[in-house]
Amino acid sequence: RDMIEKAKKRGLIDLMPIGAITKGMKGGGITEMGEMSEAGCVAFSDDGLPVSSSDVMRAALEYSAFHGSFIINHSQDCSLCRNGHMNEGQMSMKLGIKGMPREQEEIMISRDMLLAKLTGGHIHIAHVSSAWSLKLIETAKKEGINITCEVCPHHFTFDESELENYDTNYKMSPPLRTKADVKAMRDGLKNGIIDIICTDHAPHHNDEKQREFDKAPFGILGLQTLIPLTLNLVRDGVINLNKMVELTSLNPAKLLKLNDRGVIAEGYLADITIVDPDFEYLYDDKLNKSKSQNSPLLGKTLKGAAIKTIKSGRLVYDFPNVVA
Repeated sequence: RDMIEKAKKRGLIDLMPIGAITKGMKGGGITEMGEMSEAGCVAFSDDGLPVSSSDVMRAALEYSAFHGSFIINHSQDCSLCRNGHMNEGQMSMKLGIKGMPREQEEIMISRDMLLAKLTGGHIHIAHVSSAWSLKLIETAKKEGINITCEVCPHHFTFDESELENYDTNYKMSPPLRTKADVKAMRDGLKNGIIDIICTDHAPHHNDEKQREFDKAPFGILGLQTLIPLTLNLVRDGVINLNKMVELTSLNPAKLLKLNDRGVIAEGYLADITIVDPDFEYLYDDKLNKSKSQNSPLLGKTLKGAAIKTIKSGRLVYDFPNVVA
């Protein structure tokens, strides 16, 4: 409630908190989902910590469904992590970096889709990165299982070859995978298997990232670069502009049951982002709005940006300055 109230006073965005699935995010008993739902939580997740217990996940799906909500799980079977720091394969062998097999993601998605079938609960798969993950999700959807999924721009833009220079800004979880996986993500956006594009925005201090590869944390900035990277899909003919709006605005609104936004129409909330798809600019420290710098795109020329943002009919952002 306090977080939501602070955001309302600031008036720039609607802050919609996601509550923890388990107490202390330790994977044990589930939280008081009912009370958090009443306080304004829109979904439940342990963020980057997967719920390893199938029994706990079953209970979470049952209780969240009872309260009209859903579960977001970080799809990772930790028993297969093997202290890995990138995708397991020929590239990890070449670089001498311990890898994580893609099956750690696929196994967890398989489990969660079966538990969603058992309970009737809604499971949302965060940051899909593997071609086989999409095959599993497509199968689940065809079987009528209540499942949705999302992909991040870095997973449909970059592949594991970016790590050849050991740049820790390309180290993330799930890791960058193969060129074939990148193509699968793009195909999944084109054919409608993927519901949403989001960022998995994960800022880290330079002192954390500028370390040996195996000691640096996972994570990449994503909020400011979603638009130019997604517009690349439009330029490449993967999706059109209407589909981009659907993936980044309409579908998220539907997922969160926000019936008063997501489209520009009479009677809807005037939350509007005006995008210039042809605007070219240097994404540098002056334009970077994050307190962190862990993006491999810093210092590069990008094309396409949000130039104005209107919140509830009021201009709150005007590139490159915040108005309110």
